[in-house]
Amino acid sequence: MAQLMTPPPMLSQQDYPLLTDDFDQPWSHHGRFGRLSYMAWVLIMALAIVATVTLLVIFAAITGVTFDNGSGIGFMLMGALGLIPFLYFLIVFQIRRLHDLNLSGWWIALPLMSTFIAQVLIAISHSVNLALVLTVASFTTNILFIMCLMIAEGSEGLNDY
Repeated sequence: MAQLMTPPPMLSQQDYPLLTDDFDQPWSHHGRFGRLSYMAWVLIMALAIVATVTLLVIFAAITGVTFDNGSGIGFMLMGALGLIPFLYFLIVFQIRRLHDLNLSGWWIALPLMSTFIAQVLIAISHSVNLALVLTVASFTTNILFIMCLMIAEGSEGLNDY
């Protein structure tokens, strides 16, 4: 006589988030990046930025763009606007890494605010010594933030993000 077996439990999205129909898109701020994924995407983005800047410099050299004839300022503005998507992706990657640490993406404001506050205080004070101290403090805050993103171990299992 055949032995009856109980059927396997129903899968729920909460128990198995990787079995959803949604494809994980690295350009979306939803989801998580582990340490290696974060570093790999940042490396890919850095290489893309270097390639873009190199192409812009070669194009400027070929076309003779200089600041003397006034075309350099427009070219520099176009180049800066072209780098905005890269900045967006780098911010998204940091937000996803923060999600892996079970932290809100708003923690990205910490290095941005430290830089902003340092620049405002430098502009107000006109002190060279204070400017040096604040610049070093802001730089240190940013480096420590990035190092934490690269080194900190992500949360195990499900988290708030």
